[in-house]
Amino acid sequence: MPPGGSHPPTAITLKKGLRMTPTPNSVYPTNDVSPALRELLSQHPKIAKSGPEALSRLLYVLRFLPYQPEIREVEAALEALALEGGIAA
Repeated sequence: MPPGGSHPPTAITLKKGLRMTPTPNSVYPTNDVSPALRELLSQHPKIAKSGPEALSRLLYVLRFLPYQPEIREVEAALEALALEGGIAA
C-alpha cells in the first residue's frame, strides 16, 4: 500500500485497445455548466427558451463544454442564471 493509505486507480479495459482509468471525482462539477451556459445563451439568445435536454446537447455539440452535461446540471444552471438575472424567466 502506498503512503497515504489509498491504492492508485486501476485501469479498466473496455474493449481491445481501449482503456479507461477512473479518476477521483469523475462527475463534473455543476459550476462548470453555469459559465458555459451563460456564454452559449449570450452568443445564441434565441435558444434561451429551449429545454434542458436541447441545451445539454448544444453545450457539447457547439464545444462550450468538452462533455455533454447531465440534464439536472443544466436545470440547476438555468435556475441559477434566472436567479441572478442572467436570463429571462
